Amino acid sequence: MIWSRSAILRSVISDLFRVKMDPPLVTIYFLGCLSYYNLYVRCIIRNIVRDWAAEGKKECDQCYKPILEELDGLFPNRSKDRPPSCLVPGAGLGRLALEISCLGFISQGNEFSYYMMICSSFILNNAQIAEQWTIYPWIHSNCNSLSDNDQLRPVLIPDIHQASFLRANHANIVESIQT
Repeated sequence: MIWSRSAILRSVISDLFRVKMDPPLVTIYFLGCLSYYNLYVRCIIRNIVRDWAAEGKKECDQCYKPILEELDGLFPNRSKDRPPSCLVPGAGLGRLALEISCLGFISQGNEFSYYMMICSSFILNNAQIAEQWTIYPWIHSNCNSLSDNDQLRPVLIPDIHQASFLRANHANIVESIQT
């Protein structure tokens, strides 16, 4: 389980070097994860479950469906030749921007947190298939666990293959790093 998380983090860090980014996360993981930053990493892992795992679909739908329905209602006759644009401030892990893009909008996610941008970029650009990676998001917390099995439960991410999802909906997504 720990190896699985470690393998994913090594893949994320390798991807950072490929795209020549040098955010603080690289330094943190090479020097050893400090407890202060460990909280951010745990939070992002829980957000990954919400946005990119089947286990988080209910919560994700509660957050994103009202926005998607409102956009669909405001722009019912979208043109494929000149689709409307939509900026997603605080895009987090990019799932909402992806969903908006699949509605026929030009969607651009904007995120301030390097941690979120790193994970978003990794998931959107590196997943080759749905459920490619296994994470154990609750391994460091025994809160609300009825048994050890709850705490050690694996979660497969991403729940969809984003490239296939975009192709099926004839959509594009633009990532942006704003500093």
